[in-house]
Amino acid sequence: MIEEISLANFKAFLLPCKLSLRAKKAERLLGNMASMGRSLTYKSAAIFSGNNVGKTSFLLSVLAIKHALTGTLKKEEIETNVHSKDKIARFSITFSDGKKRHRYSFAYDVSLGGFSNECIDGDEHPFFHKESVMAGKGAFAPFLEQGRKIEVLFMDELPRREKKDPLSDLLLSSLGLRIEEGHEDLSSLGTRRAEALVPFVVDALIDGKALFIDEFDSGLSFVLTRAIVSLFNNIDNPSSQLVFASHDVTLLDTKRLFLLPQIKLVYPKGKGASIISLEKLVKEGDDPLDLFLHGKLGSINRAGLAKFLVELNRRRNHG
Repeated sequence: MIEEISLANFKAFLLPCKLSLRAKKAERLLGNMASMGRSLTYKSAAIFSGNNVGKTSFLLSVLAIKHALTGTLKKEEIETNVHSKDKIARFSITFSDGKKRHRYSFAYDVSLGGFSNECIDGDEHPFFHKESVMAGKGAFAPFLEQGRKIEVLFMDELPRREKKDPLSDLLLSSLGLRIEEGHEDLSSLGTRRAEALVPFVVDALIDGKALFIDEFDSGLSFVLTRAIVSLFNNIDNPSSQLVFASHDVTLLDTKRLFLLPQIKLVYPKGKGASIISLEKLVKEGDDPLDLFLHGKLGSINRAGLAKFLVELNRRRNHG
């Protein structure tokens, strides 16, 4: 299971930042955590922010890590922060295979179009990304396996389901969705996206994968998104993980769905972006949704909105 992902100087992110899935002991929502040896790991995390802040950039960094682990990274995938003179982007992932904790990190030089550094478990290992695919065993095996267990999805790019499978159909019907055979084109956009997404959810739950989804709520009802989150937070789920980016503030539920550390906010920081856990901004017992709606979690620039309304009235009155 993934414990931490960090990055620096990649797209929207300039300074080093990380997303941690290391869990703390809690007295409630025990199904949200999995035991990996002596440590606890969260099975899910939700990432929130406004538009054009950095959620998609983070998901793309996860995709780059996956491709580096599996030896399929392309130079077109790496883009440093536009405000940085440094041409090296940096990434790392820490995970546990149930027996041992591992860490893979790499630096990529966009000016040269190649890796400038790679480390496995703290030791520098040039050309690991190439050898891992060819070897796939011994010291390389856990890294290649973890790369294969990462799935990154973008809701507006989901491929249409090519063939039906009974388990996916069972989940769809249990969520109140029924797709008539031969009439798929009549289904709503949300239904078509749900039909495309559910097989990935089922696959992740069966094979213990880490599923990352951008714009998770795009076209999906809040009932459906909550149900999918609950499947990963279920006490019977031993190791599958779900990390998603969303604008749906109804998912800011710290009573029934998430513990505070599972909710992350991406926020502007200098000329880039950073990631912070909600537990650092909200006290236990506070309602994050109420704080968000009142602009206390950076949702709205109320001063700017007030200036807009003043200018709007001026133009209405004077033409």
